[in-house]
Amino acid sequence: MKRTSVHSERHAIVTAYLRELRVVRGLTQGEVAEALDRPQTYVSDIEKNRRGVDMLQVMEFCDAFDVRFEDFAKELMRRIRAKKA
Repeated sequence: MKRTSVHSERHAIVTAYLRELRVVRGLTQGEVAEALDRPQTYVSDIEKNRRGVDMLQVMEFCDAFDVRFEDFAKELMRRIRAKKA
């Protein structure tokens, strides 16, 4: 069976971090979806690992959260490496 990125541990780390950023900023899924010009279910599906997310989409989330992509990527790599340890 072919493994997709949606089912990978790294994908789960990405989506958990995106959700954490949303919650820390006090935003609802609806507010983030509006900023992304997407339906609320889009944000929900990503947070629940039902939908894949690519780098460009992550960059859009970073813009919505007012987080520099470079900072996001650095913290993401720290979390991925910590999970391996």
